[in-house]
Order: sequence, then C-alpha cells, then structure tokens
Amino acid sequence: MDRKRTFLIWVIVSSLTLIAHLIFSIFKFNRLVDTTSHYLFFLVTVIAIASTVKATIRTKSGESISSILDWTMFLSRSISLMLFVIIHFVMVARVEGQSMMTTYHDRDVILVYQLDYTPKTNDVAIIHVIEPNDDSLYVKRVVGIPGSKITFVGSNNFFEVYVNDVLYKSPDGDTYTLDVFDKMRLENQLDNHIVPEGFYFVLGDNAKPGESRDSRSLGLIPIENIVGKVLIRIIKGD
Repeated sequence: MDRKRTFLIWVIVSSLTLIAHLIFSIFKFNRLVDTTSHYLFFLVTVIAIASTVKATIRTKSGESISSILDWTMFLSRSISLMLFVIIHFVMVARVEGQSMMTTYHDRDVILVYQLDYTPKTNDVAIIHVIEPNDDSLYVKRVVGIPGSKITFVGSNNFFEVYVNDVLYKSPDGDTYTLDVFDKMRLENQLDNHIVPEGFYFVLGDNAKPGESRDSRSLGLIPIENIVGKVLIRIIKGD
C-alpha cells in the first residue's frame, strides 16, 4: 500500500468525520454527544470503508481480495481510534442563554474535556440537570468543592453568598444573592456549611438576578452529574 495515498485517505476520512461531529453537535444546541450521534459516527464509518473498497476495486481491478481487506482493516482501525478519542475524551457543545456572560455568550461553541475529570475550584464545567421538568446540560463555574465552606449572610429575604468566609463575586464584580427558601434548602444539603464529599457548589458568571439557574436554585451538584471541563471557545456566538 502506497504510504502517501494511505496517509491522504486517512486525513480526508478523519477530517470529514470530525466535521460531521462538529456540525451535528452545534445543531444539537446545548446537548452533547448521545446515542444518536454514535449512530451517525457508525454511518460515516461504514460509508468511508465502503467507498474505499469500491475505489480500490475500480482503480485496481486485478488486486487481490486480501489487499482490499488490508485497506478496510486499516481505515476501520484508524477511524475507530479517532472516534474513541472524540467520544471519550472531548465533546463539542453550544452555549444557550446569558447565564455565563461575560465569559461565554449565547451561541458560543465550546470544546469540552470529559475523561476522568475531577472538578477544581474556578473550573468552568458542563453539568447535567435531571429533574421531572428539566433534563438539560448547563455551563457553570465550580465555586465550591468538597471541603469548601459556603455561608449566606444577610437578613429578611436577601442573602449574599460567601465562599470560605469571603464574599463571592462574579468576574464582573457583582455579588450573588438568594432568598430565604433557597438558603434553607442549601443549608440542609451542606454539612455544617461545608460542601460534603462527592458534591459541588456551582454558579453562573452572570450574577444578575434571574439570569442563571445554578446551585442557588438547583442545590449542590453530585459528581456523577458533572460531565466535563470547558477547555476553549471554538466559535464565538452573539
């Protein structure tokens, strides 16, 4: 098998599959790769292998069956390795809404790392919210990790968020507030104001009232509901 031709075919097939993955993820909005996208990858792989075998038969009618199988095996392994990396290491998502402004904007396309991820303070992460009327993926900042102290200081129906005894502010310098009912629910989840093992306290970067659905209304987020870490913005949205 000619090495240059082999490399060229691998690059073309890999590029097409990556483009398909990117387009599919973007049009799925804020949802990441699921079973449907796995079927898409499988279809792209089958088409790539079939096209390669067909082209081989056309260009080399006298070529042996074993050589054609060599081509198929090579492409199959290459694509499988590439898809393994895509599916298990990184994913693509699209931001919806204003909750992470001004760090991320509506319709931004982001790259997410998900393999064996342990959240750290100040990470921007994808969280999976599972509720009776909500099964969504959100982009949030990790503010409190296991062992962090979370307190709420204020009076009446206006309380500000403190992390490790320091008033927590957004990247824009705004403070975060919550009402007495959200305060009571969170204090019931905290262990004497300490985030328990296996849970995280997350906030959106937009601290303006009503702009971010985060731990103030969702409560603490279990580690199994944290999908991955946002690495970079690929495409700027609005």
